[in-house]
Amino acid sequence: MPLAHSNKKRRVLFLSNGHAEDLIATAIIKKLLEEYPYLSIRALPLAEEGKVYDEVGIKVLGPRKMMPSSGFAGFNLLWLARDIALASSLSLDELAMAASRGNSWTLEGSVLAEKKRGIIAHLISSEGSQIKIIQGKFGDVLHSSQVIIGLSGMGNEQAVGLGRPVVSFPGKGPQITKKFLYIQKLLLGEAISIVEARGEAVAEEKKEALEVGKERRG
Repeated sequence: MPLAHSNKKRRVLFLSNGHAEDLIATAIIKKLLEEYPYLSIRALPLAEEGKVYDEVGIKVLGPRKMMPSSGFAGFNLLWLARDIALASSLSLDELAMAASRGNSWTLEGSVLAEKKRGIIAHLISSEGSQIKIIQGKFGDVLHSSQVIIGLSGMGNEQAVGLGRPVVSFPGKGPQITKKFLYIQKLLLGEAISIVEARGEAVAEEKKEALEVGKERRG
């Protein structure tokens, strides 16, 4: 239904509970402002800093703190306590420290041309394997992938929506728990495979998903 125009600015407040919802909200805001430029829009991110709102010039309300639970405090009281403590988010420096603990991976920065494509760093193993760390190009990654190994609620659902099979497993954080994956399996059905949190199990399921994909493509 079209919004009636008046001399008085209409105010709209967007609430978002995590980075994925921040992204969806900004996409909606862009479209709204194209159709109704007289709207006065504000945003209140509940679980993260809401930096994406800055990119579209939207005023952000609230403390703008990164919550350790990423908006899933209800799953575990411990994560609620950590939210209250307002711990900081994982940075590339912290990722580099975590990768180097086993002396098998190192983190290397990306060059300017790569940064323009969203590649912010590379994880490189002692055997030469390489993992690209990509930011802000989620849709591009989905389109160029055949199978997704996903530990994301909405991210897994978006991957399935684009026809990509997902392999997932319980993580150590507050979101991707056995309970959460059980609920997501009810929603996504055979499009998502849930395996044990072991590298061998993930690799085997990924291999099977690729083979099924080849058979369907003929």
